[in-house]
Amino acid sequence: MRESGGVVDGPVPEGGALGGMAQVGTGPAGVRVALLSPTLARGHYWFAVLHRLARIYARPRVFTGYWPGFTRATEGAFDVEVVGRTRFIRTSPTVTGYSNGFIYASPRVVPRLLRYRPHVVFTSAFSLWTLLTVALKPLGGWRIIVTWDGSSPRVDARNSRLRMIFRRFMARYVDAFVTNTEAGRSYLTGTLGAAPRRVFARPYQVADPETLLARPMEVVGDVAPGTSPGDPPAAHPDPEAAQPRGAAVPADYDDLPRPIFLFVGRIIQGKGLHTLIEASARLAAEGRTFSLVIIGSGPERPALQRLAEEKGLADRIRWIDWVDYGWLGEHFRAADVFVFPSFEDVWGMVVLEAMTFGKPVICSRWAGAAELVEDDVNGYVVDPRDPESLKAAMARMVDDAERIRAMGEAARRTMEPHTPDHAAAFLRDVAVFTLTGSRSGTLTALHPEPDG
Repeated sequence: MRESGGVVDGPVPEGGALGGMAQVGTGPAGVRVALLSPTLARGHYWFAVLHRLARIYARPRVFTGYWPGFTRATEGAFDVEVVGRTRFIRTSPTVTGYSNGFIYASPRVVPRLLRYRPHVVFTSAFSLWTLLTVALKPLGGWRIIVTWDGSSPRVDARNSRLRMIFRRFMARYVDAFVTNTEAGRSYLTGTLGAAPRRVFARPYQVADPETLLARPMEVVGDVAPGTSPGDPPAAHPDPEAAQPRGAAVPADYDDLPRPIFLFVGRIIQGKGLHTLIEASARLAAEGRTFSLVIIGSGPERPALQRLAEEKGLADRIRWIDWVDYGWLGEHFRAADVFVFPSFEDVWGMVVLEAMTFGKPVICSRWAGAAELVEDDVNGYVVDPRDPESLKAAMARMVDDAERIRAMGEAARRTMEPHTPDHAAAFLRDVAVFTLTGSRSGTLTALHPEPDG
């Protein structure tokens, strides 16, 4: 199935892949760009960046095995081809948040990609599609850029000999890597042996306030291959991780004592909510006034609600089911402090979303987004397994409203260079680098050291 506002399948620019690169500063319309992502579940934050990329490159094409549908604001800005059905094959559970397993993506992407003949392929992590893209590189003649969100113990798979073999093989033939974090860069260069000059660390998964405030966020084009618009949406690639479509829930916090701490995410063990509730109980026992809003759903919610009641927090915690993405901005605005106590997270988009709305964050040291948090400047970095550490950070906020305001402004300033426009420019500059070898724009200050 193809979602499109009009597919552009023009001829290859004269001179091959480099022939259309005269205007490398803006991105020539003659260069075709493909983005391969086996699943775009919970990926609406990508759309604003893709929308900006479409202003640089004429109609980039997204290939995916799970398509949640366009948002109304981005409908038709880029082309989408849904290829087969992506599935997550779970091998064993874990409490850290990332289950052991692997993603199966349909190999039928190969003829689609060869038919499209892109000059540059952005491909997600080390999936089967990345392996196929590398294997077909001599035939397709494209440049390959791997997007690696960040590093964490489960995702890095350092103890899997087979995965290390395949990843190191792919790293030899990839033209460039982009990653959100310095930890991701360290893994790619130090563990996989990627050439340092080809690895660029800068946030490319960023928040878009307009999308977060686009209430209601209409989703269009939610159609799976072989179905019609009236049929149910495609099955989620990982049913255990699937979330219901959010509701339009206004941020009605007027009756809550301040400061208001906010958490948004899946209600699972790996998100550290047991620690957050214990820290909140200790804070309440010291006589401090505050509220906690928890937005999300998941298998741990009933147990956590019982725990909150046992700790005497029933009147301090407001539980809200999944909120439509286009309404989340209201909740970020209405809260005072964002808390993210995840045990393991390669990035943590909600941290960037909160900071974009000028909220200080209390962030887990095991979240990639912690690299954006500076202690006592725009938030605090804490050990998510230590409730006393988390309580101490929350207490500093409760005791000083001016601290919340000042740190919130610092958080907003932190995010000023990390917008969809900046992210699209970064991806453009990496594409130019793979085609010409030239470092320009956003790359001039990134890792200029030569390969060792």
